[in-house]
Amino acid sequence: MPGLLHLRGHLAGPVPAVELPDGRTFATDDPAGHAAVSQALGRHVTIEPEADVAHHDEGPVSVITTAALLQLALVLREPVDPTRFRANLLIDLPGTGFPEDGWLDPRPAGGSGGDTSAAGTADPLRDDRHGAG
Repeated sequence: MPGLLHLRGHLAGPVPAVELPDGRTFATDDPAGHAAVSQALGRHVTIEPEADVAHHDEGPVSVITTAALLQLALVLREPVDPTRFRANLLIDLPGTGFPEDGWLDPRPAGGSGGDTSAAGTADPLRDDRHGAG
């Protein structure tokens, strides 16, 4: 949704708050906040809890790279705080772009310098230590 990345969310009391690009902040349960966010995005929106919606950060591992963060900062023309993405791993990669889009195998190799011996060949989602999976 165009404009969404210009909004900021944070916890401010019992309910989350949304901060608009002009600095105004509204509690997510405030109808005035719904109207202000709608105006900022140029379309009618409401802010609702997503208890029944699966999120990427509910998976085993969430990864982001410094290259992707730098690319996003170039697009937005402002620094991007990596904690905003709540990733489990921040991988320091030179350059810009979204290198993770080209990763075909979702399992990281482990080790350093491309050495895959630390990872072995076991399925990382299966615990083979006790003969069960």
